[in-house]
Amino acid sequence: MDTNRVKITIIGTGRIGASLGLALRKAEHNFELTAHDRELKIAQRARALGAFDRAEWNLLAACEGADIVILALPLAAIQETLKHIAPILKPGCLVTDTASLKLPVLEWAHQFLPDEVDFVGGNPVLNPALALDTHTGPEAARADLFAGGLYGLMPAVNCAPEALKLASDLVVLLGASPFYPDPAEHDGLLASVDGLPSLLSLALMRTAALSPAWREARKLADQPFGTATSLVERDPAVQRDLFILKRDNLLRCLDAVLEELAHLRGLIAAGDASALERAVQDADNARRLWLSDREKGTWETAPLADMPTAADFMGQLIGLGAFQRKKPPTPS
Repeated sequence: MDTNRVKITIIGTGRIGASLGLALRKAEHNFELTAHDRELKIAQRARALGAFDRAEWNLLAACEGADIVILALPLAAIQETLKHIAPILKPGCLVTDTASLKLPVLEWAHQFLPDEVDFVGGNPVLNPALALDTHTGPEAARADLFAGGLYGLMPAVNCAPEALKLASDLVVLLGASPFYPDPAEHDGLLASVDGLPSLLSLALMRTAALSPAWREARKLADQPFGTATSLVERDPAVQRDLFILKRDNLLRCLDAVLEELAHLRGLIAAGDASALERAVQDADNARRLWLSDREKGTWETAPLADMPTAADFMGQLIGLGAFQRKKPPTPS
């Protein structure tokens, strides 16, 4: 085995995990890519698609000796995974994730990972041209899933600067632009653009399905209804956990949308045609501007770093060894 190869283990080989493997393979660096999934057949399917060098059924064996471990898992699975892999991670290993919420993950990393291991929370915002694609599983993976998108990176408080640089360079290899939001602010903002849509999709489907008229109304339901309720197709247990973990922020967003619904109800009750037309036009303008900005990537982000070389990666990994540097103490 080539000891100069950067060993990257990706845990979770659905659309995100397999796309990470394909993107890193496309980068043509000297990576050794290992896949692990709770269901070995899924990892094997991802390997057959060319995303990985090997699929390892044993979680600890997959992570042993890894330079970088990426947790491409649902939020609820991350806590136990960190707990299990922590004792066998080598000093200087970088651990990162792709979950949408960061405060819980950062807390779990602080709780379970040893001081010699660095953690950087991650949240990819996908390629604008592909972000609305709701297909799942390794067969939906693409090497360009992250290209042209943003990738939030939120380091643990005791993370070594070299580890954050390594994570940033990894993001650049994926074709994305790294940015560094505050974790609490990130989670608060996410509730309005991820948690709230899921909750409204759930409420609409339940309202329709529980109505006595649903038996007949379902015959008339078409694309608008299908689009608006599509988010209920997500894993129920995952949705449940996200609603609970996002609770405080989600309740604030829910209060705001209830206020807006009451406002729109008042306009409809009053038959105020001009005000309703303005409301629709304003919303349409805001959405078009968002889609345009997203397509162009015209957000303010950190300057894109130069494409890192294999030597850059190896140099950073050597510098991350537990005996090469001391991390600052974790605040109590």
